[in-house]
Amino acid sequence: MEDITKILKSIQIDLAEQKKEMKEMETNITKNITKTINDNFKTIELKYDQLNKQLQTQENILDRIERYNRRKNLVFFGIEEGEKTYQELESKILYVISNMNIHCERNEIESVKRLGRKSEKPRPITVTFTTMGKKITLLQNKKNMKNSAIYFKEDYPLKVLEKRKQLQTEILKYKAEGKKAIIKYDKLIVLHQYKPNDYKQPSKKRNLHMISPNQNGKNNVNQVSKKNKTQITAFMQPKTSFEKNQNSMNINKQISTCSTSSI
Repeated sequence: MEDITKILKSIQIDLAEQKKEMKEMETNITKNITKTINDNFKTIELKYDQLNKQLQTQENILDRIERYNRRKNLVFFGIEEGEKTYQELESKILYVISNMNIHCERNEIESVKRLGRKSEKPRPITVTFTTMGKKITLLQNKKNMKNSAIYFKEDYPLKVLEKRKQLQTEILKYKAEGKKAIIKYDKLIVLHQYKPNDYKQPSKKRNLHMISPNQNGKNNVNQVSKKNKTQITAFMQPKTSFEKNQNSMNINKQISTCSTSSI
């Protein structure tokens, strides 16, 4: 009976050791699996970051290309439809520009095109000019179309237009605070406003607070200004006979003093 109990105890000890070894193996396996998963996840994350950076650079390049392609474009609104040929549409644009008192030839327009599908409202027209100078001239004379139902704007991509709409709400906030802000392409620029006193020129008047008043309560301005003041006409006036006699007497006195000193 004792032998059986010893055998059972040894079996229990073996089972306990096997369980311990199994747990150690399980922990080691889980550690290895988690380590490999983490390593793979890190490599995937690095590749994702690299791809994201490449995608961002590609988007920036495409945005610059699109901005470059639209740099000479203007979009005209309010021009009625009805043209049948490309030349008629081009003639409409030339007529609108001529009403702005701006001379424009056909060779200064690269292309004209209606945007979107036909509807009740006239579709806008994208105009591409051959030179940047012609576009700038039109923008500078935009005020000539104030009394007209036709107007034009710069040509922006859809993403930039959405961004500009969002920035309009921020401009209203700055205006409520008394600040001036403008939208330049897809960025908001807040202009610093100087107060009128910031550029106040110093007064050129003479500061008189250091001059003490005299007994009569009047300032000694005239006395200070006239002190040691000489007129050039005093040197040009002819001498009187009395002054001449005085000068001759002074000369004789000097001669007599010199003679006595020599003796």
